[in-house]
Amino acid sequence: EAIDCEVRGEVVMLRSDWRAYNAAHADRPLANARSAAAGTLLAKDRAKVADRPVTFYAFDLIRLGDGVGQRKLADELTDLGFIVEGYAESADADVIRAYIKRILDSRLEVDYELDGVVIKLVDRTAYEAAGQTGHHPKGAIAFKLPPEVAVTRLLEVDWTPGKTGQLTPRGRVERVFVSGTHIEHVSLHNLAVIQSRDIRVGDRVFILRRGDVIPFVSGVVDPAERDGRERVIEPPTACPSCGGPLAVVGESRVVMCENSQGCPAQRLRRLIHWCSRAGADVEGLSEARLEQLIAAGLVSTPSDIYRLNYETLMPEGKARFEGWGERSARNLLAAIERSKAVGLRRALVGWSIPLTSEGTAKRICRHGYQSVEQLQSASLEELCEVEDIGPVVARALREFLDQPATTAEIAALRELGVSLDVRDEDRPVLARSDSPFAGKTVVITGTLSVDRKEFEALLEAAGAKASGSVSARTDYLVAGEAAGSKLTTAQNLGVEVLSEDQARAMLALDVR
Repeated sequence: EAIDCEVRGEVVMLRSDWRAYNAAHADRPLANARSAAAGTLLAKDRAKVADRPVTFYAFDLIRLGDGVGQRKLADELTDLGFIVEGYAESADADVIRAYIKRILDSRLEVDYELDGVVIKLVDRTAYEAAGQTGHHPKGAIAFKLPPEVAVTRLLEVDWTPGKTGQLTPRGRVERVFVSGTHIEHVSLHNLAVIQSRDIRVGDRVFILRRGDVIPFVSGVVDPAERDGRERVIEPPTACPSCGGPLAVVGESRVVMCENSQGCPAQRLRRLIHWCSRAGADVEGLSEARLEQLIAAGLVSTPSDIYRLNYETLMPEGKARFEGWGERSARNLLAAIERSKAVGLRRALVGWSIPLTSEGTAKRICRHGYQSVEQLQSASLEELCEVEDIGPVVARALREFLDQPATTAEIAALRELGVSLDVRDEDRPVLARSDSPFAGKTVVITGTLSVDRKEFEALLEAAGAKASGSVSARTDYLVAGEAAGSKLTTAQNLGVEVLSEDQARAMLALDVR
């Protein structure tokens, strides 16, 4: 019998499958099973995805009603043909602790890598009522198992400038195996961490790696082992990329290159960020290709990317750079053309403006700014009127917009046909002040006559805030066909429930 439901779970590569894959692909082995699973999901090459053995473990089924226990949930998932891992259900904290200890003791015996145990509310109504943050549900917490630790020696420290000019200390260590992969480079965070932990070149150090996080130095094994040949770590006196002046700022003692416009390393990182998915999303313009274009003097700013043409990349029909060809050149030029629709929000992200996050860029657009020129004319006081923007962020934004180089770049992008105006999906909501949805939190459940995202956009245009979970702060629940547990939760919490037709009638009256 077919059912309308949503199954949630996690994709993993079993250790046994990983070993078998590497045995069959000795020329291009996968570093570790955890990273291989993540990389497989992100791969665009379907043949590569099909060739890699991954397994789906289900842990949730969105259709069950109030008060359904984990055992019932696991049985339903199993009946549907999904693989379900072991579980325990109890209101006794000692039982939960014992289960966690059992997992901890057997972590090396199971056929997959794991780094924690999730503890969540069994009662679906309570789980939904707990709500969620922008990152995770509040009805569940993760008990992280201790990370694997290895001991090695710190050989040297390199300082690399990033897109905002911050120099990040990166340690070179004697090769060591930890968390399923060989490590030769580690993070040292910043100068304040280095000094507080008294880490020196030549020390034997502890290396920690949690999941896919970059491994880092957690401390020195024993300072008493030092024989006098160790060296205190000091920041460079000049930028290793451009030779420009450096400044140490803030309590974290962050080292900054002050040559923001002339530093080659900063320029490369900014161009990479402009081409990223968060920015203009120029598919096919990788770091290696950008380095080739920069070395040839063809690209130094985002606007230069839009000056590229077929003759530039394939003079007289021959590839200008190693690894390029007619097809890749034409595909890249097509991707560049598509990226001209970048819009205001993603341009603000792509420019790597200090302290300006993706959320900041979104709120600027939602506040009502229609173009980058309109933003340029805004005062500090007006910028501070945007939600969650304070004087520090406003000043950083203002300083970027006031630079002559920024003004010249905006003019160049405009001339080349790049859109720096707000896109429709980023526009502010337009609703009458007496709209029944104005300022209200609305949740949708079940199947509607249109795509859920489309209906959420209609609600937001009427002044509502669309949410993914029902809580005591929810004002309306729009219930479609085959409404799930959110309907039960809403009824238990006394939230007003609307049919799609009722919601549409309210929208027809109040959206302008």
